[in-house]
Amino acid sequence: MRFDLNADEETLRDAVREFLAREVAGRIAAWETEGHCPVELGAHMGRNGLLGIGIPMQFGGSGMGYSALAVLCEELEYVDSALRILVSGHSVQVAQTLLRWGSADHQQRWLPELAMGRVFGGFVDTSRCAPVDGSVQRMTATKSARGYLLSGVAAAVPFVEHVGLWLLLVDVRDGSGGGHVPLLVTRDAPGLAVEVETDVRGLRCAGIGRLVAENVFVPAEQVLGNPQDVTLVAAFCRERGRFSYAAGCTGLARAALDASVAYCHARTAFGQTIGKFELIQQKLAAMVAGIDATRLLTLHASDLLDAGRDAGRVTALAALRGGEVAQRAADDAVQIHGAYGYSNEFPAERLMRNARAAAGLAGPVLPDQIAVAAAALAASADEADIPR
Repeated sequence: MRFDLNADEETLRDAVREFLAREVAGRIAAWETEGHCPVELGAHMGRNGLLGIGIPMQFGGSGMGYSALAVLCEELEYVDSALRILVSGHSVQVAQTLLRWGSADHQQRWLPELAMGRVFGGFVDTSRCAPVDGSVQRMTATKSARGYLLSGVAAAVPFVEHVGLWLLLVDVRDGSGGGHVPLLVTRDAPGLAVEVETDVRGLRCAGIGRLVAENVFVPAEQVLGNPQDVTLVAAFCRERGRFSYAAGCTGLARAALDASVAYCHARTAFGQTIGKFELIQQKLAAMVAGIDATRLLTLHASDLLDAGRDAGRVTALAALRGGEVAQRAADDAVQIHGAYGYSNEFPAERLMRNARAAAGLAGPVLPDQIAVAAAALAASADEADIPR
């Protein structure tokens, strides 16, 4: 297990920071106010090779692995959560699932488009995107002679207007508890529509909305994996989602720390800067410890994934710890800023809103807790080294 980035990853990190400073600096606040979804930035990232990270060179990508994706996700979320969420769906979940479970035709058709940013990919686990309104049916699939028919609604979907290739993990309705099925669906599929939510509190730059299907036919050749593999495909997608979320949490917590440190230097009270007060120092120390712990867990997970080893426990632990760290760091940043913590003059309130919203999109923490606990329970007494 390593404890730092290698030279190539440091070079990538510096390049991403330079790109974001040049293309995004000073624009996030305006985008937030307008509810602007910066898809033009995503296309520019594609032209600069950032969306091809994790995609092999034969398909137009860089050929780098999960460690590089972790670096990218952290740096993007440091600037704004919406940017990381775009890449999580596009580069981590859709592209990586195509590489592992897609047919040769799927890969030849879509991976070059994804690598260049000519098409955005998006992942939706419809079991976790049920509409709040109980009168609206959650999106499900019904088996037909030549494929599946999709009907219903998936809510809280990011970049809903701009994704060209959906990877949908959909529950099957066949009367026998048929599980779920991973489907590739294009934006122009007949019967598929989108509805954009304009009044959201967090992730205002993520183009949140609803995906609506009315008897959308998905041919059998657009199912990923073999019938016996659907559970493995679902686990693969969710594991990659946890991985990218954990990397993003490191970036958001870093942003909260940097905003807090800057404010501590600028704000004085009782004749000294507030950074000299012990309670403030405790909050800053907790941020630093959480950031380092989450980054190390994410690096460990990326090394396991790059080596093709089982990373389920570590990605679950990284997501679980990362979510706690990011939300606490954002909350503490608001506290450190005092009344200004709720003012859009400072980034703390945006970080708090995004931390909560991103955690909601990542899904409930209970599956992560169960995965971590199951790994602990599976260990023998000798392996666990329990005192006697």
